[in-house]
Amino acid sequence: MSLTSALLLDLFLVICCTGLLGRYAKLTALHPGSAYLLFHVLAVTSRAYFILAGSPTLFTAWGPGVIPLSNAEIALALNLADLALVSMTAAWIKAASNEQPRHGVPAIARRGSSAAMLSPKIIRKVSAIALPIGVAALIYFAYVPTVGAYGVGRIDLGDWNSSSWTMIAQSWPGMVLLSLIYYYGFRRLYVVPLCIYLLIIAVQGFSRFRLVIPLIYLVIVWLSRTCRKWPPLWMCGIGFVILIAIFPLKGIGRMVQSGAPISDIQEAVVDSFTDVTEGRASDQLVLDEFACTVSQVDDSHRYFYGSLYYPLLTLPIPRQFWWDKPLVNEYQYELSSPSRPMASSGMVPTLHGESYANFGPFGIIIISFAAAYWLGRFYFSAMRNSYFSVHRFIYIVIACNLVQVFRDGLISLVMFTVVNMMPLVAIAILSYIAFRRNKAQAVLRPQFVSGHARGVTQSSV
Repeated sequence: MSLTSALLLDLFLVICCTGLLGRYAKLTALHPGSAYLLFHVLAVTSRAYFILAGSPTLFTAWGPGVIPLSNAEIALALNLADLALVSMTAAWIKAASNEQPRHGVPAIARRGSSAAMLSPKIIRKVSAIALPIGVAALIYFAYVPTVGAYGVGRIDLGDWNSSSWTMIAQSWPGMVLLSLIYYYGFRRLYVVPLCIYLLIIAVQGFSRFRLVIPLIYLVIVWLSRTCRKWPPLWMCGIGFVILIAIFPLKGIGRMVQSGAPISDIQEAVVDSFTDVTEGRASDQLVLDEFACTVSQVDDSHRYFYGSLYYPLLTLPIPRQFWWDKPLVNEYQYELSSPSRPMASSGMVPTLHGESYANFGPFGIIIISFAAAYWLGRFYFSAMRNSYFSVHRFIYIVIACNLVQVFRDGLISLVMFTVVNMMPLVAIAILSYIAFRRNKAQAVLRPQFVSGHARGVTQSSV
């Protein structure tokens, strides 16, 4: 199939699946289907259009020996992405069909005794531990404007300076503030320092997800607290502006750190905007990277059958203790070749590329359906529970990371929730344990009625 025909089919399927999800899947902004539709349109449909409009494909002008992606490879990837879209649409409709209409008070007001609830005591304890560690990590391992001017030096920990653990800890102040906002609301006491933290993160020159994910989290929390299905138009407008500003953020951060003049920064922003409107930005090559993954898997004549997830077992072990421990993207190095340097170029496989690497086209159908159905069931289950329940809280933690999961694969479900949002996951786990322990103690504790032990009445005295 030609790329033109594949794009026309994709447009038809996007319209049909959007209509079906809106009609039968009980779609809202918090539903995982909304995040996936947005991802598909921005990363798949628009990229195919830009290629037809003349945008170069991945590896173009990389030099001798490196083969650019062909339109035929892009068309095949587009067809496979559409196959996943249809499979996920069916899964979300199936998940919604199992839900019975429910009526009652808004979820934020329900506090059922059967569901584990967030503990404010646990939130305070986790915050008391994570906040000072996170602030210290920011001061000593991140670029914080004006801090150096006051004589604050950096700690030399040798190889640990480049450890991912020092990077993770830098996010903890933001995670603490996000947990406080979730429980206590958008109070100025928490919102102002969070804005300062996000500004610091924005000028780091890397890891833009540390800015994007908290912003998505805040939107989802606001929608959930206010019991809204969709954000207002003004919020959508701000979101679009932030989306455009995200593209040049790496370059802006490096220029700010190097003391570049404002005029140079403005020029860089204009150039980045031009690249985005022409489909030439590196962040717009997700479809190309998916297509490259499919081609490399086909050329290797092998599937991984889930073995690519094994490195997650060694994830907590610092590389300083195990220098040659398996990389999380180890399979990409196995698939890379001099003509298609996947791993060294920092490619993202997407959820569908990862599924294809596991089981081929069959994997795209089955894994897409299973992941979508689980997310759909999780969504409806979370919405049935109180806003203050652990269930709703952990769903929102996952929901704000869904775009990363669709972009990077199921491995990111662990990387971006359990690892990068560690304080929030700790709050959820510890709150659940505390709730179950208190419930067990309540069952064992002697029951009293009107000041008298159960079984003792006034007449028996």
